This record gives sequence, structure tokens and C-alpha cells, in this order.
Amino acid sequence: MIGEAGRSRHPLPAPSHPEDEWLPAGIARGCFICLHGMESHSLWFKGLADQLTARGWAVQAPNLPGWGEREGPAGDLASYRDLLDNLSQRISLARERFSSVHLVGMSWGGLASLYFGLRRGWQLDSLALLAPGLTPRRGEKATTLLGFALGSFSSSPGRPLPIRLPATYFSDSPDCQRYIENDPLRQGRVTVSFARETLKMRLFIGEKAGRRRLPPALCLLGEKDRMLDNSRVAELCQRAGIRVETLAGVGHALVLEEAGRVGEALSRHASSGRAENKGRRIWVVGGGAVGSAVATLLALGGHDLGLCVKPEQARAINASGLTLLSSQGGRNVKVRAAAAGALENLPPDPDLLILAVKSYDSSAACQGLLAALSPRTTLLSLQNGVGNEQILARFFPGNPLAAGCIAASLELLTPGEVRWVDERGGVAAAPCQGDPEATGALLAGILPDSGMEYLWQPAGGEAGDDALTPGARRLKWSKLMLNLAFNALNSLTGLASPELLADSVYSRLALASLREGFQVMRGLGLEPLDLPGYPVARLSRLVRLPGFLARPILAWQARLSPVTHSSMRQDFIRRRPTSEIEALNALVVRQGEALGLPVSANREICRRVAGLTL
Repeated sequence: MIGEAGRSRHPLPAPSHPEDEWLPAGIARGCFICLHGMESHSLWFKGLADQLTARGWAVQAPNLPGWGEREGPAGDLASYRDLLDNLSQRISLARERFSSVHLVGMSWGGLASLYFGLRRGWQLDSLALLAPGLTPRRGEKATTLLGFALGSFSSSPGRPLPIRLPATYFSDSPDCQRYIENDPLRQGRVTVSFARETLKMRLFIGEKAGRRRLPPALCLLGEKDRMLDNSRVAELCQRAGIRVETLAGVGHALVLEEAGRVGEALSRHASSGRAENKGRRIWVVGGGAVGSAVATLLALGGHDLGLCVKPEQARAINASGLTLLSSQGGRNVKVRAAAAGALENLPPDPDLLILAVKSYDSSAACQGLLAALSPRTTLLSLQNGVGNEQILARFFPGNPLAAGCIAASLELLTPGEVRWVDERGGVAAAPCQGDPEATGALLAGILPDSGMEYLWQPAGGEAGDDALTPGARRLKWSKLMLNLAFNALNSLTGLASPELLADSVYSRLALASLREGFQVMRGLGLEPLDLPGYPVARLSRLVRLPGFLARPILAWQARLSPVTHSSMRQDFIRRRPTSEIEALNALVVRQGEALGLPVSANREICRRVAGLTL
């Protein structure tokens, strides 16, 4: 607990037009973006801004639309995605001016900031929560909380819900209480839509806390907070990997009561840096969407990254770096890129090599790496299809080997520039070769640093002739089901998944190919495995429904990932003579024929793709 010695009180700001930005006297060390709570506004951060600018930081404290004196429906939030996109855009703009960007959220703003950190934490250098509204205290304000909760189920999104609480809930300080009571900009209500979106964010936090690694995160609690159940907040923060400090003698309004101590703690936290170099050397081979995204995220996570790509890609990446984009914001990072065969440009003797080339390039990539890797390097395939691990095992029989996949909607825009469409998904891996425990420990110490969810699937037995353990085989086939229908059909038509499902002909072909794929998978003795962000087992049940029922459900889910250029589609645009169809639909055809199962839909897709590539 932070003691009371050396407490520094500062005059409360007089109510006036809210400030949006405060700058230090010299060059800023970085920028804090501060997100207010339900009843507050940007001016509540004025005292904190004075503390931070005195320490060399810039501070931005934007009002949400409808708060403070900003125009917009009072207390409204139409969609949490609006909040995500607005914050992403502001962070990207701040990054053009400042060397680092740190997100701070107070009360409800702390809940929203944690939600942003779990969805797009890779955009931040650090995260701080000030008395975050994650777990309200039960008791004397139960009626208010019940009304807020029940109101969130109302059918009128714009209907107002009262939220104004006595100033005594915020602070025991008479000065703070007078300021809060007399604040003319204080918000007194929110809409039903705001309540609904808050509930969605709270549920997401409860599900994902601890499953996605955050940027360096700090939570400051007030010892005398009457709003929050501090013990439950601390428990959730511990699960999420957030460091917790408690300020003695302080209530909920930390920034009004103790701007000095809060400013000191935030400055110290931000100065520690986003991530120290974790000492792991990683090579990523392949400059497509998967390779570029993984390299960017792991470099941001503090690892020593080298990227082996084709000469033209290496030139672009060395000039501009790697950029990962969401819908409204992005983050650029520099990594060492090497043209194919110029591996001396990469950090030597890597701990982990991630293979992310197309399946038809696996043998050539392994041949180029043969003289560069030591037997201690762990190998991980993040490629589509089944069969790449067998190639790796043949070239590197003495190396630890894991099968893996990325379950995420990624789109390569230009060399080194990738868009992560909806922040869903993550990385999954399973052991194939070598000591499973040692491989699992190494990957668990690296892959969560990507900020993606991470799933480790146990071996479940010995590896077979295909170099896959039962667990790895189940993982790779489950990922294959996500690529099976839409990769090829997108390649043929240029239509995104929602558009394909809206077409009567293509939707029937897509559903039929998935039904066949799951039948073949079960014929091989494999049950579908849910991958991070993608319930494959549920998909296997859904495709059994009649088409008129399955199509709208699939279309509703596919709306989140409207990628118009799959990796296979990009191969066709570039007029490459081959594609990954052999590792996807053609594999289902071969296995289905061997098992005596019907595979006519996948055979038809292969026929159409073959006609396109000739």
C-alpha cells in the first residue's frame, strides 16, 4: 500500500470549458490519453495533467460525445466498436507526435480502457486503471445498480437511465465533495444503449482476462473506495496480470484527491517501458499476412525478431518497418528483415523459428534454412493445411517441432502492412517432435507476448507417419475447416464470406464442402477442436442444419471478418502457377476417397480452381 507520507494536495480545478490537451515545457517523453468515467469529464484530469506535464509528459483527456461540453446525445454509446475505433484513431494520431502512448482510464473509463487493452493492447506502450469500474460494491446503492442492469435490457436504446450518486460515494474530502456537487458539467444519466454496451464489455473482460496478455498494466485503487469492491477488482487484475497498488486514505476520486501520488505512480509506470527484451531470438520465415502480423506482435512484445522474406519485401520492410492495423489505428515496428538466403542479416542461433510460407513453398524454405539452424532451435509451423510438419521433420529430424495455426482474420495490404480485421482469434500449437514439456514451456513464454489468445493442445499420444501427434492432427484439421470453403470460393469469385453466403449457388457449395470436411475429419477419428475466438465444434454442428437455417447464422458471424482477399485469392491475382488448394480441399478429397466418404463438393471446388490456375 502506498503510504500517506509526503502527500501533495493540489487545488481542484474550477469548472470551465474542458481542456483536451496539456503539453510539457520541453519535448514530451510520451503522451498519456486519459478516459473519464460516467459522471465525470476531461477537466477532472486537470490536476493530474499538471503533475504529468511537470514530469515531462503530454496529456490528452478527450470527452466522449455527449459528455462535458462536447456535442452529442447525453450519456450515449451506440456501440463499443465506436469507442474502440475512436480510441484507435486518437492513439495513432498521438503516435505521430509522441514517442510513446499510454492509456489511462478512470472509473468507467478504467473498464473501457481494460477492454481496449484486451482487444487492441498492441497499440499501447502501457495501460493504467484508476479505480476501474469492474466490480461495483454491493450494498447501499444496490437499487441504482439494479436499475442500471435491468435498463440495459430495455428495447429503447435512447431511453435515459439515472446514474447520479451522492458526492460522498466519490470522496470523504469536503473539498472534493463540494467540487463534485457543484460541477455544472457532471453527467447525470446514461442511455440504455450505453448500459448494454457496458455489459458487453464487462462480459468480454470476464471471459478474456488472463487469456490475452496485456501491455504493462497498473491498477491504482483507493483504500476508502465506497463504489468498488476492491478485493474483487484486485482478484480480476491478478488474473489479467495487472499490478495493483492501493493508495492509503483515498476514495474513488483518485485524480481529484491525490493527483500528486497518482501522477508519480503513472510516470514511474510509463517510464519502465512497454517491454524489456526478453532475450528470445525468433526468426519468422514468410512475409505474408500471418508472418508479418506475428513478427510485428512479437517484436512489440519484447522479443528479438528477424524476418526472412523475398528481396522485394525485404526492401520495403527495411525502409518502412512492419505496420499492423485495426479498423481505425495501427502500430509500426522495426524488425530486421533479410532477403531469402541472406540469413546472416538475422540475429544468430534463434530459439524459435516460425514457418509462415505457403504450403507449396515449404520444401524450398527448409532447404534454404538447412545450414543456418542448430539442433536446439524449436520449429513451429503456422501454415494452412496438413502436411507441412512432415516436411519440417524430414529436413530437421533432430529439432523440437510443433504444429500450430493462427485463427484470425488477417489481410496483407502491402509488403509489411497487415490489417487485423476484428481482433478476434489467436494462436494454437501442439507438440510433434522432441520433448513436449520443453516445447510447451518455450512457446508459453513467447506466443502470449503477441497479445493474441494462446492455446496449447497436448500431444495425446505418439506422432504417426505424418509427423503429427493426435493432438496436433486434431488442431491442424480444425484449422483446415476454417479455410476449407471460403478461401477457395473467395479466390474464384473475389466475394467476401458474407457475400458468398448471400449467393444461393455459392452458399450451397460452401456448406456442402464443410459438411464433407467434417465427415472426413470424424472418419479419421478426430473431433473438432475449438480454436481461440473460433468455435469450430459449434461450426461442425451448425453446417448439419438445413441451408435456410445455417446460411443466415453463418452470415451473421462472417460479417465480423469481411476479408475480400484471402491468401489464395492473392496467389491468383499475382498469376502464380499453383495455390494452397492441394493442402486444403484436395486433401479432403484424397482422404475422403480413401475412407469411402462422399467428397463431390470439394472435388467440384478443386476442378474450378484448377481451371482458374491453368
